[in-house]
Amino acid sequence: MANPWDNDEIIRPAPTQPAAAPATAAPPPAIYEPQATQAQPDSAPQAQAAAAPSALATAPAANPWDNDVVIRPAPGATAAAPVAGTPASAPAGEASFVDKAVRGIGLGTRSLAQGLASVPAMVTDNLIAKPLNAAADAVMGEGNGPRLQMLKEATGNLATQVGLPQPETASERVAQDIVEGGAGSVAGVGAGGLLARAASPIVSAVGQGLAEGVGTQIASGAAAGAGSGIARENGGGEGAQLAAGLAAGLSPTVGAFAGKAAIRGAVRGGEAGRQQMADNIKTFEESAGITPTLGQATQSRGIQAAETALANVPGSSGLMARRGEQQAQALQSAVEDITQKLSPNANGWGAGEAIAKGVETFKNNVKTVQKNLYDKLDEHIPANTMISSDRTRAALEDLNAGIDGAPALSEWFKNARIQGIEGGLRRDTTDLAAILSRPGVRDQANELRGRLQAQAARIEAENAERSLLGMNNLQPVMTPEQIEARVQGMLTSKVDGQLPYESLKKLRTLVGQEISEGGLTADVPRSKWRALYAALSDDLGTAAEAAGPAAQQAWNRANQYTKASIQRLEQLESVVNRDAPEKIFKAATSGLSDGGTQINRVMKSMPIENRREVAAAVLQRLGRARNSAQDEMGAAFSPESFLTNLAAMSAPARTALFANSGFPGLRQKVEQMGKMASLRREGAQVFANPSGTARQAGLLGSVAGVMSAIATGNVAVLAGLGATAAGARLVGSWATNPRLVKSLADTTLLNPATPAAAINVANQAAQTEQPTFRNRIRAGAEAKKLGLQVVEVPGGWRLAPK
Repeated sequence: MANPWDNDEIIRPAPTQPAAAPATAAPPPAIYEPQATQAQPDSAPQAQAAAAPSALATAPAANPWDNDVVIRPAPGATAAAPVAGTPASAPAGEASFVDKAVRGIGLGTRSLAQGLASVPAMVTDNLIAKPLNAAADAVMGEGNGPRLQMLKEATGNLATQVGLPQPETASERVAQDIVEGGAGSVAGVGAGGLLARAASPIVSAVGQGLAEGVGTQIASGAAAGAGSGIARENGGGEGAQLAAGLAAGLSPTVGAFAGKAAIRGAVRGGEAGRQQMADNIKTFEESAGITPTLGQATQSRGIQAAETALANVPGSSGLMARRGEQQAQALQSAVEDITQKLSPNANGWGAGEAIAKGVETFKNNVKTVQKNLYDKLDEHIPANTMISSDRTRAALEDLNAGIDGAPALSEWFKNARIQGIEGGLRRDTTDLAAILSRPGVRDQANELRGRLQAQAARIEAENAERSLLGMNNLQPVMTPEQIEARVQGMLTSKVDGQLPYESLKKLRTLVGQEISEGGLTADVPRSKWRALYAALSDDLGTAAEAAGPAAQQAWNRANQYTKASIQRLEQLESVVNRDAPEKIFKAATSGLSDGGTQINRVMKSMPIENRREVAAAVLQRLGRARNSAQDEMGAAFSPESFLTNLAAMSAPARTALFANSGFPGLRQKVEQMGKMASLRREGAQVFANPSGTARQAGLLGSVAGVMSAIATGNVAVLAGLGATAAGARLVGSWATNPRLVKSLADTTLLNPATPAAAINVANQAAQTEQPTFRNRIRAGAEAKKLGLQVVEVPGGWRLAPK
């Protein structure tokens, strides 16, 4: 039977041999795996034939490729016996460590040189060598003209000429690809650094981008070389090498980006979930300086349920419980820190004292402001200006009016002080002594008296002269009694029911003090004082109106302030009129859930330092645990109590207590703490109740299972329980890891080095080579399909143009 490979135009024929004898039986075809060692060259059969000519003369005709260890016998052919005289191949001696080291250095140097040449090759190959080669092919025919070597090829040839070793095995070739890829990235980074120094902003920006992320670029380049090299060594064509190189090279950047984005998306969802997670982390950190668990941050029901389960199984229960305790302690420390900043050692007693002092300060401030406002009115109305007191007199008459037909009974309902004030006003507006006490009146009376006395003395002297002359036309001389009568008449003419402006103003001030300072035991009801105060205000208002617009404006301002102040003082009296500071504090902070009217009045009536003490005392009590959960000092803190009490406080009350405390951002801070407590409660239930019975029951059940397994010697059950505990602890550590939780809330961004790495990866991946076949038959079949020929290279065969 003839050799079926003899007519194959791909595999060149062996030296002329006699035809093989017909075979009686064909052995089963051998199956060959790819060879790890270097194959024999194509000239091996010829060399064997030359070494034993006599054997060839007597040996039966056989296919000279039958003894090739790479090519299996053709179908139906009989394997030829080894040619006589063929020397047996002796195993090569293993290289020493020094030889291996020297070879490794040489291969690394070659790879580094070829890799560094890849970046300038992007310019020289594409702009010089390839265009010139294409032009030569177009003019002289493909492959006929002179050709320029590619820069990488030229660098490799130069390395060979200087004696650097060439890679022979698949592992050496892939290693060379990896080093070349990394070195090419280094060259790209260096080129970027040079461009970054350019004067042009655009060129400089491009250079900075190319020099970004040195480590990432090197990893990407090396990965691209590894991917394309492995594809080549496994028989992949140029397309497969390019795809493998791109996929491997982009894995450190694009692959990492895709992986992170997928994990984050699965945990938190889209952008809305990311923002929610970031907000929750910010809430915990700004509230108490601690990070939430994964379930608290994402508010995912599934993750929260998992955390609740982790809190009830061995391995993770202690971990989850400690995290809950840490969060509670952090929140307590944050509250205590704020209260210390507001007012050290604040408590209910101190807050009550602060309220009492603050209200007293408010009273004094009211008096000062009132005086200043009414002093403005004095600029427009002189002190001795007489003004009507008609409304005041009418008000007093009404307050002291009797009951018609029951004069005796009427006396029991009249107030002595009010009656005295009415009598005094009557005397001050009608008695001459009172008239004489008015500003300037006594001077007027004295002036009139003196003038009349001088007139009388002058007339008396004139009468004496006339008498000496015997004249009898004497003038009448006023007697002292007549002079006093004239003075009295002048004073009587001034009785007009008016009072000086200064007198009426002082009377109103005194009545106002009675209103503000009088208590439940005062001898005059406040209702009577208010009526008299209103009448005095009307009389003063009439005088201000008569004095002109400026006076009236000053009066209105002073009067409105006084009315509001008196009303505020009356409201505060219901708070501060207590027999103990603690009761004052309780009265001031009662009804916070219904609104903030009362606490707002109290807070606005006090100086800043008193407000801060009240706010600190209230904040301190928000987190006080229930009596059933208190310690022996009564200082146990509970996030649940903090949340419950804060939620019960109305928004106006929060504003009054915290926004008016003089502590910037206090209300926002307190409400942020409330949100933190809420997220804890909405999360795994272990954080709401760190000592829950569910966890205890789970632990007891696990302990019972372990004891039972030990007692029965059931290793499988014991191992399963141990693995479950270990797995639970691992998952629990992930759920409570601050760095992991924060990273999952980050925006997934491409590595800044991705553009530069992509350029380098594309350059490396584009430098594909013909695959190296380890099986000669596979190489031949592929060559026949592509119209190429098989050439032997170190480590196998490659395809080349015919």
